[in-house]
Amino acid sequence: MKTPATTAKPKATTTAQTDISKACSAQADAKGLHGKERSKFRAQCKKSGGKM
Repeated sequence: MKTPATTAKPKATTTAQTDISKACSAQADAKGLHGKERSKFRAQCKKSGGKM
């Protein structure tokens, strides 16, 4: 019997991703972005590692 493959990421990676996401959200809040503009900004921000 085969065991199912796990897709869980290591906790350190998840924590880093969460920190980046929070930083991008805070920056979007500071700029007063909403809707599509906010989503677009956050996507670009997360790709750059939270530095925009």
